[in-house]
Amino acid sequence: SAEKLGLMAQHMAHAQKVLQHAAQVAFDAIGEQTPIGLAFRETDFWTLERDIQTRLISAAIMWTSNVPFRPRYDTLTKCLGQVQTGHAQTLMGALMFRRRGKIYVVREYARCAETVAMLMGAVWDNIWRIQNDTSEAQVGCLGEKGVAQLDPACKKLFPSRALWAQPAIFQNDKLLAAPSLIEKDAAYLRDLRPKFREFLKGH
Repeated sequence: SAEKLGLMAQHMAHAQKVLQHAAQVAFDAIGEQTPIGLAFRETDFWTLERDIQTRLISAAIMWTSNVPFRPRYDTLTKCLGQVQTGHAQTLMGALMFRRRGKIYVVREYARCAETVAMLMGAVWDNIWRIQNDTSEAQVGCLGEKGVAQLDPACKKLFPSRALWAQPAIFQNDKLLAAPSLIEKDAAYLRDLRPKFREFLKGH
């Protein structure tokens, strides 16, 4: 009957709100947004209920690649199973891997956009808005050539496989700035995504 259908819809909506809240609580307890992406404390993550795990990682993938749709549930659970056994996985433009007690969800290098000219207001990789014009400069992935030019102290802070996909500004192959990694360079680009904690409230 219409009444039963209405009650079922209310129950489902309530269950979604409960799950959404549980995911937010879990992220506050075991997750963090870092300069390279998202990280979750591994030992605690695997103790979460499966629905909370998938809710967190599904939202993490959407946020990382700035896409409006979730990954398929069966594909996501298979990827999580592989990550748990130590095998890095890619899904919808995001890279997931384990390192030093954390599960990382970061941008996949192979899925990043091509390099573009440094023009005010242009957007690179559907995520980063260019904040100023720099003559003969380009915005693209940090990549191997950019990582090689980073300060060694900066490179030690982050997993190397996550650095290649970070945004970078080059001029004639010389690294001018790494806005997501170096605080003084941050003004070159603006991240169009909300903070993940806020994003999670609606996803």
